[in-house]
Amino acid sequence: MSAIAAALLWQATAETIVITGRGLPYEAEGEHRLVIDKDELSRGSSGRMDDIVRSVAGLTSFRRSDSRSTHPTAQGLTARGLGGNAASRFAVEVDGVPQADPFGGWINFIALDPALADRVILSRGGNGGVAHGPGALAGTFEIDSIATADKRLRGAMTLGSRDSVATNAVFGAEIGQTRLMAGAAYQRGDGFTPIVSDDRGPVDREAPYRQWSGRARLLAPMGRTEVQASFSAFDDRRDRGIDFTENRGRGLDSSLRLVGTDWSVLGYGQWRGFQSQFASVGAGRETVSPALDQHDVPASG
Repeated sequence: MSAIAAALLWQATAETIVITGRGLPYEAEGEHRLVIDKDELSRGSSGRMDDIVRSVAGLTSFRRSDSRSTHPTAQGLTARGLGGNAASRFAVEVDGVPQADPFGGWINFIALDPALADRVILSRGGNGGVAHGPGALAGTFEIDSIATADKRLRGAMTLGSRDSVATNAVFGAEIGQTRLMAGAAYQRGDGFTPIVSDDRGPVDREAPYRQWSGRARLLAPMGRTEVQASFSAFDDRRDRGIDFTENRGRGLDSSLRLVGTDWSVLGYGQWRGFQSQFASVGAGRETVSPALDQHDVPASG
């Protein structure tokens, strides 16, 4: 080999650029694995993750209603043919961090903003199959957050019936080789009356909701290792269309992940708060009185 050819080969090798921003690759092949890319995520009409996954064949939520009206404890993902009335049958993860409530196993969908997701990897099958992770009875639903700073603020706002408002914003910045991504979402509305018109009484009204979430992610190189730090929070308030039925879920997540060439280490902390009221409705739906007040149900993981 000539000296010129050797120099060119050395130069090509020295200028190789490796970009991570994700955990170790998980590339199972075959019909058990489905990838929902960023373009498909952005086409969701409601901007809500639980509505986007409804288009996936064989994947279903516990209830037909979405996360603006159903009770938080009834939120989860399962596979067609498997019942679902408690903990989610799919292990839902964001950048490797489990999202199921540490106490009851339900999923707080308001915390999963599609605008902050780069892709979703759906792996079907239980712990002995393609899927991995705790609680993966039906499979694993993995969300990879965006890893490239957009260097500008972008957002969207939607106005709808029943005084509904949905808005989100995403911001990215770069400082040297360090990347910072952050985003927030807010949704509110008067909701609909859950009881059909023929069965309504004086106590029935619309069921309002108010929800917000935010997430920040920092990616910084450290030699051949990348440091990935994340922090997120959410708050979700609704009721069931009568007095004394308010419920609220809120949470904080923080995580730190080190990713090498063929290894990764992840540590995370989760804090959840949950409140829920139940009511007793009298004959003819003319009176309502409180029946149960779960005023404080904390959980941590």
